[in-house]
Amino acid sequence: MILNRRYYFYRNIFHSLFNTIKRVMVLSFSFFKKNDEMKEEALFTGPPFLVIHPDQTLLCTSCEKCQVVCPTSCIELSGNDQKNPPTSFQIDMINCVYCGLCEEVCPDDAIYMSRELPPVFTDANGPGDFLWGIDKLAFRKSLNQGKGIVVKDGELQFQNES
Repeated sequence: MILNRRYYFYRNIFHSLFNTIKRVMVLSFSFFKKNDEMKEEALFTGPPFLVIHPDQTLLCTSCEKCQVVCPTSCIELSGNDQKNPPTSFQIDMINCVYCGLCEEVCPDDAIYMSRELPPVFTDANGPGDFLWGIDKLAFRKSLNQGKGIVVKDGELQFQNES
């Protein structure tokens, strides 16, 4: 029994080291590609944003999976049931580490990590700027000039200016 534990212990260490070295090699060699078309999502994630329906309602169905999986517990959402959009959706941006777990676990694809730079928070901003509600998560100016990002036919699209 002890021999089996040691075997799996060393096997897991070797497996983890191999995967780490493979990841480092792939990233380092990708810098030397001539076409320079690296995927940004592998290197950088910014603040999350919420996706909306064309009728300006949230795509989120209040399943609370993002709230459960968040390692820093920075997501707070409250909804009526698991079929309607939440009445309140807040992310504490001071505690958010931009890990993207909320994006991965969402069954409705209602939350995505953006590619914009994370905001700089200072004491001059005031305590209200740290908690981002639905207005900043779905309708902030940096996302399609404040119109929100709509999902149509399973793809994210910008709204028309109509």
